[in-house]
Amino acid sequence: SAPLVSALVEPFFTEREAGGTRHQVMNQERTPLRHFLEAQGDRPVDQYGRGDVNAFLTTLRKLPALYGRSPRDKDLCLADFIARAEAEGARRLKDKTVKRHM
Repeated sequence: SAPLVSALVEPFFTEREAGGTRHQVMNQERTPLRHFLEAQGDRPVDQYGRGDVNAFLTTLRKLPALYGRSPRDKDLCLADFIARAEAEGARRLKDKTVKRHM
C-alpha cells in the first residue's frame, strides 16, 4: 500500500529547503496542505481522487476572507471558521485565493 500523505510531508519540505526554497514560501505551502488533511483526512496517497479535491475546494470557498489572522484563531479548525462565518455573514475567500491555496 502507498504511504500516508502525512509521512511524505516533511521529506517533501526537507527537499524543498535543500533546493533553496525560502521558509516563508514553505510556510505558505504548509497551511493549505494541513487544511487539506484536516478536511479530507490522512490517507494513503493513492486513495485520493478528483472528488477529494473538489470537496476541498468547496470547503475553501466557505472560509471567511480573514480566517486565521487573529492569534485567538490559532486553535480553530476549518469547521469552526466556517460556522463562525455563517453566523456572522462574513465575506468569503475570493476564487483567486482559493486557487492559490490549490
